[in-house]
Amino acid sequence: MTGLLRDVATLTGDHLVCHCSDCLAFLRFCNRAQAPAVIDGVQLFLTRVSRMVITTGKSELACVHLTQKPMLRWYAQCCPTPLFHTVHSGWYPFVTTHVATLDPERRGEAIGKPRGHTFVDDVATVQRSFRTVSRNSIMARFIVGMWKDLLSGDFRRAELFEPRSLRPIVSPKRLSPSERAEIEA
Repeated sequence: MTGLLRDVATLTGDHLVCHCSDCLAFLRFCNRAQAPAVIDGVQLFLTRVSRMVITTGKSELACVHLTQKPMLRWYAQCCPTPLFHTVHSGWYPFVTTHVATLDPERRGEAIGKPRGHTFVDDVATVQRSFRTVSRNSIMARFIVGMWKDLLSGDFRRAELFEPRSLRPIVSPKRLSPSERAEIEA
């Protein structure tokens, strides 16, 4: 599977390190949990969904709801590699891309260093000194981009959602509470 993020720079998105239990559970769901990723969080780049293009392998996409929340976690079902996070509907035009899937030779110049860490209150055992980014700050920056996509109609060009219905292009799997507990074990 290949793709690209167009016109991306530090001003058009947020490079963050997330420590929430759902991001870490998604890594385990995809069988990618490794000690450094769990300890250091998951590096993500949040940007407008209109900036993402999938060039090959779209038929390999799958998505899952880890909880009853509306967040979709997208992955390549062939390997399974964690790829993106979105909300369940294309009406919320953002995509959060796993930085580990970006071209390592180009990602630094495109997205810069992380602005900071979020959901650090979920980190019980990690004793680190890092910059925390408030969720309100993230949301404020996201809302500006969201309105740009909504007003321009770019949200209807999202690769992960049907243009008319704004439903995901694949049917999401929803984990049962017991399946989620199995991931947590």
